[in-house]
Amino acid sequence: IQGHVEAQAKSNEQDTQQQAASASSASASSASSGSGSSSSSGSSAEILKTLLQGEIDLCAQFLEADQRNFHCWAYRQYITQNAQVSDDDEMDFTMQKIEQNFSNYSAFHYRSKILEKCLARVKDNQKDEGANEDGEDVVILVKGLNSVDLLRSELEMVCQAAFTEPEDQSAWWYHRFLLDWGARALCDRNNQVDQYIELLKNEVEQLRELRDSDSSYKWAHISLANSIDCLSKYIKDETELNKLKEEYTTELNFLVTLDPSRSGYYTSLLATS
Repeated sequence: IQGHVEAQAKSNEQDTQQQAASASSASASSASSGSGSSSSSGSSAEILKTLLQGEIDLCAQFLEADQRNFHCWAYRQYITQNAQVSDDDEMDFTMQKIEQNFSNYSAFHYRSKILEKCLARVKDNQKDEGANEDGEDVVILVKGLNSVDLLRSELEMVCQAAFTEPEDQSAWWYHRFLLDWGARALCDRNNQVDQYIELLKNEVEQLRELRDSDSSYKWAHISLANSIDCLSKYIKDETELNKLKEEYTTELNFLVTLDPSRSGYYTSLLATS
């Protein structure tokens, strides 16, 4: 499958580029030939549209056979961008794949790329009409959600996946990504910092529950320590901050014993905490 995907992807990408060039050439020829050639230009556009849709369908077929094939996921990203497939549709597609298999790292990674693209689009237009005079975030990123609601929804989804398969790394990687993405998406406006803090506190509480249910879940300890570290950066109350730091240290010390192969990493975090 992998060899076939690579060969097919390379061949189809060349065909797509050649077809795009042909469509562009036909369009230029149409402009010089007058209105009589408009149907030819429209036909070329339709051919290109059909070709791209065929490639999208082909990717879907390959991902049914090999859900994690990163070559096919990368090719799908290239094709959907050229076909101008909406972020909403791609979020739906990745959710379908994640629901089929919570350990599908490639689907989570693809989803992270969509969120990064949405955030970059907002950052490139920092003075857009989406920010009202009070600095309230009303910019819709994807799926009809603003950044706060999107982050909340994604955290709920990934926690369900992580709690279902707590020893699988895929969902935990995405959880770590979301906390970082949330800081970049929300913490440039004062009113959103408070909402980010509330989301972090909720994550810490949920992860404590998972940790307490079975102390052998390594990724629960790692993610709890990371969540506490993120939260600590925004806590101003000294008493609360000291409690968080103490818990962070306890988690890392426990991980040194639970996960000895990475003890050096945990020790280095302790040294810089």
